[in-house]
Amino acid sequence: MQQQTLISRALRVGLLSGALLLAAPALAADPSLDSAVTAAQQWASMSDSGATDKMWSASSDIMKKSVDKQGWSEYLSQLRNEVGRHTKREWLQVVRVSDPADLPQGQYVNVIFSTKFLNMPATETVSMVAGKNRWIPMGYVVRKIAPDGQAPM
Repeated sequence: MQQQTLISRALRVGLLSGALLLAAPALAADPSLDSAVTAAQQWASMSDSGATDKMWSASSDIMKKSVDKQGWSEYLSQLRNEVGRHTKREWLQVVRVSDPADLPQGQYVNVIFSTKFLNMPATETVSMVAGKNRWIPMGYVVRKIAPDGQAPM
């Protein structure tokens, strides 16, 4: 029962991340968005190497209030069992969101990657909140790409 609750919390963070995807794309020329892509790549790399505790420690308080360290580790373990090892990751898009519903006021971004995993192609979304001079990760969602090339909703 507790495991379902922890996974449920992790999925809610993922749903919040998905909700941020509905915002308009940001301009790629903004230097602060370059640092968002770099931070997202580093965070996704931590997932690749199984550094779930390090990911959780580096995440925002928003995420930490939604899922505890054990729940985060279980979520990523379950995810990695499904998708397999990462083989290739390419940056696709950055989406900027200001003051989204159900989250504290602030600036948020989703960094979206096209990623090939051993078991499937997918999109990865790393959601982040603006901190002092840096972006802080707050969510991670992987969506399988359907055979027609579209990510399922």
